[in-house]
Amino acid sequence: MNCHSHFEICKSSKILLTFLFINFILLTHLSAQQIDILLKGGHVIDAKNEIDAPMDVAIVDGKISNVAPNIAVSQAKRVVNVKGMYVTPGLIDLQISKWL
Repeated sequence: MNCHSHFEICKSSKILLTFLFINFILLTHLSAQQIDILLKGGHVIDAKNEIDAPMDVAIVDGKISNVAPNIAVSQAKRVVNVKGMYVTPGLIDLQISKWL
């Protein structure tokens, strides 16, 4: 690269910086996972993971992706208020397996 001064950025450097910037933006956007359904405020009982407390449950592509005390509503496409209800991941699968 032959640049005429320290303050001038060569054309190939501009292309490289543009490429890196676009990749950064794309990766940032993709890493912000969009939750399909957020079950908000239910009492989660999950013996396998030793959870027995009020929690939020995030569902992405039909699978549980996160269980945490306070998941941001802004990340979800759909929010279901389940406060006052029990959320028991896995029990439905046990019942369905019995009939298959």
